Amino acid sequence: KIVMLQLLGVLIMGGFLTACEGWAPPLLLAPRSLADASHQARVGWGSMHAVCPRMGRGCGLEMSTSHVGGDGSVNLPSNHARKDNAYGLAATDKLAPVVILVRPFLDQNVGATARNMLNFGLAHLRLVSPVCDHLSDGAMARASGAHDVLSNAQVFDSIEEALADCHQVFATTARLRDMTQKVLRAEEAAQTAVELAHESGGLQKAAFLFGPETSGLENADLRLTDYIVQIPTSPNFSSLNLAQAVNIVSYETWRARQALVLVQGKQGGGGEGAEGARAQVGRDEVM
Repeated sequence: KIVMLQLLGVLIMGGFLTACEGWAPPLLLAPRSLADASHQARVGWGSMHAVCPRMGRGCGLEMSTSHVGGDGSVNLPSNHARKDNAYGLAATDKLAPVVILVRPFLDQNVGATARNMLNFGLAHLRLVSPVCDHLSDGAMARASGAHDVLSNAQVFDSIEEALADCHQVFATTARLRDMTQKVLRAEEAAQTAVELAHESGGLQKAAFLFGPETSGLENADLRLTDYIVQIPTSPNFSSLNLAQAVNIVSYETWRARQALVLVQGKQGGGGEGAEGARAQVGRDEVM
């Protein structure tokens, strides 16, 4: 029974290789018992869903609701039903910060930024004196479905104008300079930003500022901010791609919002804030 179950799992997963391009089944170790074999089959199936998000749509299979069992079994939810409304859901999240790109000059980086933002439930993009066309074919192609983020992006002539309605500003930079602002890790900055929005009932918003690809933010830009955000990297090669930096910060804001959901769930909060936060859990979209 053990051998038959394992072979059946391999055959099922292998049969979907053509539908799940680039996927390879996980290594299956020899099970010591029927329970081990059953666990391997469940974990292997869950990993295939994780690597191939088209499962449940392109392969004609239904994914179950999100669950990680006590025995380590994994079932991942299908987000494709919500994908068409990903921007609308993200745009109404009062806990989500604003992303501001200062003087970006590559269309593709702005497009990739839009995709990264929507992956983690962020919708509000602002551009300050862009030296590129954020609505170009190249930008739209890199957005890979996050076109609404680009189409609704606001363009400003100065950082002061872009920050006019923001109550807390975080500046990302790879270099520590002679500045007076407190330096935070991306995780700490995300938590601080989400707490501001939550404690104000969504009336106050935070903004994350990212500099141009070649030189980053200037000292004059940094003086307009409240905190400096640094992402630890190799000291020998510390400069991150613009879209990659946005991706890391966006991910941390998503984690901070989910952590708030868990806290409110444990407290049994049933108010609007709790319901809105719980609704946000299902908004993580894979483009």
